[in-house]
Amino acid sequence: SYAPPKKDETIATAPTPMETEDGDAASKPVGEANERAPMDTSTESKTDAAAASGGAPAVKTAPMVVKLVPSTLPEVAAYLQLYAVCMQIDSKQYGAAVSYSTEVLKAASELNRRTLDEIRARLYFFYARAHELVDSSKLIRSNLLSAYRTAVLHHDHNGQATLLNALLRSYVNANLYDQADKLVSKTQFPETRSNNQFARYLYYIGRIRAVQLDYSESFTCLEQAMRKAPQNGALGFRTLVQKLIVIVQLLTGEIPSRDVFRQPKMTAALAPYFAITKAVRDGDLANFSQVVHASEAAFIRDGTMTLVGRLRQNVIKAGLRKINTCYSKISIEDVCARLKLESPQDAEFVIAKSIRDGVVDAVVNHERGYMSSNEFFDTYATIEPSNAFHSRIAFCLSIYNDAVCAMRFPDKQDDLENTKAHRERLKEEQELAQTLADDDDDEDDSNEGTSNP
Repeated sequence: SYAPPKKDETIATAPTPMETEDGDAASKPVGEANERAPMDTSTESKTDAAAASGGAPAVKTAPMVVKLVPSTLPEVAAYLQLYAVCMQIDSKQYGAAVSYSTEVLKAASELNRRTLDEIRARLYFFYARAHELVDSSKLIRSNLLSAYRTAVLHHDHNGQATLLNALLRSYVNANLYDQADKLVSKTQFPETRSNNQFARYLYYIGRIRAVQLDYSESFTCLEQAMRKAPQNGALGFRTLVQKLIVIVQLLTGEIPSRDVFRQPKMTAALAPYFAITKAVRDGDLANFSQVVHASEAAFIRDGTMTLVGRLRQNVIKAGLRKINTCYSKISIEDVCARLKLESPQDAEFVIAKSIRDGVVDAVVNHERGYMSSNEFFDTYATIEPSNAFHSRIAFCLSIYNDAVCAMRFPDKQDDLENTKAHRERLKEEQELAQTLADDDDDEDDSNEGTSNP
């Protein structure tokens, strides 16, 4: 039962745990935990004098000192601080996210604990993302490279994958494709990694190869990134990869299927690329220029404007291919008018280059100024079916090799140890059986001796 204090009793109260000098302990970085000193509840002599003189009883609050002790669960603190960084980025407090993530990473790096590797990798991702949002990615590249070297030495595979993708993203966003290519050539992506990180890595590789005019490898990497991306989520990433796949496929001379532009939740985002595909397929240079001008902002935002600019030659080649199919003989001036080029000299140059590249099968008569198409042969009599089968077989072999690499086999040392243990167990069983047999023989001999007087 509770009894209220009397008038002459002095009451000493302690502050609540929130009333500390160092503030909220949950906002401290990893490694800065809370330590409390015992509370001093003694009253001063003035209190006793005031009570003895008959005055009002004095109420004194004893100060509480907060010290620091190592936390027993730094992983929990790091996990909560990771959520705090995410909340700051989501609420567009980019400056606070930059400073706070820097402090958290500095404190987490001081703790040499392998159980923090997964959380530290995610912290580095949001650390790079926060700096990217304030346009200061170039200032942290040295820090990311140093952290990547440390992750390699510690065999932190998840950290290696995250930091390598962060570096590639920084280089690609700054259009430093040569440095990104050097980084890829000098590093090796870890085999034991998550599919999400590998999908990002393949996307950056595909983008680098597309800029370097290696469209075949770019298309292969982008298709693998699309397959390895989460199918029930990551809509933004899959949409961005699909946009780049469409452009690279057009640059290789192929036309994407119409089903690509009918994917759920991607129709609106792929609308400019569908218009570009129609212009390339029709070979209409005027329509192509109009679509590029109308959707220029979207292409710049997606980072595909440079690749879209290269499609102009593909539009001209597509239009010239249609002319070569429809006409057995046509003047160069008519070709210039249909393709809407600037001069007949430009049209003659384009026709000559297309014939040399194998785009059209024709002959140019420079003296009389016309293009004569050769007789059209059966496609199955050419090398095209063989090339198609070769590409399909190469794709199947690539899937088979990936499946073999993903399989796990028992260690040879484990097999050797298991064999030795099996042999020792068999030897022990044989010795035990021999011992039992000898004991039985001894018992039989003793029984015979006792039965014969």
